[in-house]
Amino acid sequence: MPSISAFILGLVQGLTEFLPVSSSGHLVIASKLLEYQSPGLILVTVVHIATTLAVIIYFRKRFASLFVDVFNDTNCRKLVLMLGLSFCTTAVIGIGLERSGVIDAVVGSPVFVGFMLLVTGGALLSVLRLQPGQETTERLQISWKVALMVGLAQGVAIFPGISRSGFTIVAGLWGGMGRRSAAEFSFLLSVPTLLAASLFELWREPDLALGNSLDMLIAGLVAFITGLAGIHWLMRWLQRGRLWWFAAYCGVIGSGSVAYWGFF
Repeated sequence: MPSISAFILGLVQGLTEFLPVSSSGHLVIASKLLEYQSPGLILVTVVHIATTLAVIIYFRKRFASLFVDVFNDTNCRKLVLMLGLSFCTTAVIGIGLERSGVIDAVVGSPVFVGFMLLVTGGALLSVLRLQPGQETTERLQISWKVALMVGLAQGVAIFPGISRSGFTIVAGLWGGMGRRSAAEFSFLLSVPTLLAASLFELWREPDLALGNSLDMLIAGLVAFITGLAGIHWLMRWLQRGRLWWFAAYCGVIGSGSVAYWGFF
């Protein structure tokens, strides 16, 4: 893959992985518009690891607290258990959809992606008038019911065009969480989810070649930097209640995709 395509992959993945606009959907649309082949699995894994590292770096204090206090603090242990519940719920849904063949049938369709972006936009609009729950600055608290809701939302986000971060944050908000708490739980959950998804794909294709090391370096570095920026921007915009920006964006891109590839 030429280095320019690696740069585009890192840029699109880094920005859209955490902004509620669907990274998988944007990769489908970008590949159709720019007429380049889908990136290899190794390169996709590299950018996923890069964006995962961005989450760990951004929330380093929270991750450090989880590792240090998990055996000493009841609330910390509960948070780990709730993350595990959400992750397992997502895994059951994801594996079920994968084995059903539904994902393979729609994964490359920009029209399907367009419709799913409209669904994402609708989900974001659904919480605009919702009164967020009270924030807990030091302790991130979540009930098992809300954790289950978030896991279900993340499982549905396996469809390209459905935003993982958008759906999980919306689920948290509907569950009564504060804006920052819902976003932080979503980001914490993304770490085991992205790593597990990457390992699963590599396990399915064990004989892959490593590919161009320069492309991997470019894509990984760009994804890491833009991933950090995406997290920072989302946390700021979410606190200001500006999810409607992303809802409008999803509406425009989704409608455009359906119109362009569906009727022309």
